[in-house]
Amino acid sequence: RVLFRSKAEFGLEPSQILLTSAHTHCGPLLPNRPGSLSMLDEKDRALSEQYCAELGDKIVETTGRALADLAPARLAAGQTKVEFAANRRNNAESERPRLAQQSALAGPVEHSVPVLAVSEPTGKLRAVLFGYACHNTTMTGDFYQWCGDYAGFAQAALEKSHPDATALFFIGCAGDQDPVVRGPLKLAQDYGNKLAAAVEAALLAPQASLAPTLKTTMEMVTLNFGPAPTEAELETFKRDQP
Repeated sequence: RVLFRSKAEFGLEPSQILLTSAHTHCGPLLPNRPGSLSMLDEKDRALSEQYCAELGDKIVETTGRALADLAPARLAAGQTKVEFAANRRNNAESERPRLAQQSALAGPVEHSVPVLAVSEPTGKLRAVLFGYACHNTTMTGDFYQWCGDYAGFAQAALEKSHPDATALFFIGCAGDQDPVVRGPLKLAQDYGNKLAAAVEAALLAPQASLAPTLKTTMEMVTLNFGPAPTEAELETFKRDQP
């Protein structure tokens, strides 16, 4: 719906739009796949569908306001890292704190924090786009408290330090990465502050200026899945888990 309206109202092609979700467990349940609302009663399903419609309207409205406020800018790219993500496939959650203390976490992990800074010609920061490859699931059990988890706290911290700038987060390839330790709100805030500090370090370091060119592309990828495991294989896998 957002892509269709953006093309109709602004002439934007799907390849020119990036919609990214931070994957928090403390946000509204969206009707974006078959059966996703099956656990809800009729009233809550209606509220979820209403929220989704309103969210689409706000995205299109914000896009229009942004296009109406175009101005000269400088783009610069940098990169730092932060290390609160761990491979959730190769490290049992109950063991991750101990393994982290021993520097013994296993499996591939990506700790890079790519940063894109958008500044006025005077050097004043107007926007910062940053990413991290980790699920926003610090508050894994607190489903009834709306929260953007660590990414939301990172955005809030950056916008507090740069009141005239907008902080934007995108999630990286986080399929196998969770926070090392998960738990209370304070922990999500701590992770967010660590991520914001990493972004600030990238903003202070020498950055590579980007040429004033833009190219966008989009490709549909077919995932060729292997055969589904049998019930016996699943039972064996379950028994073998730590």
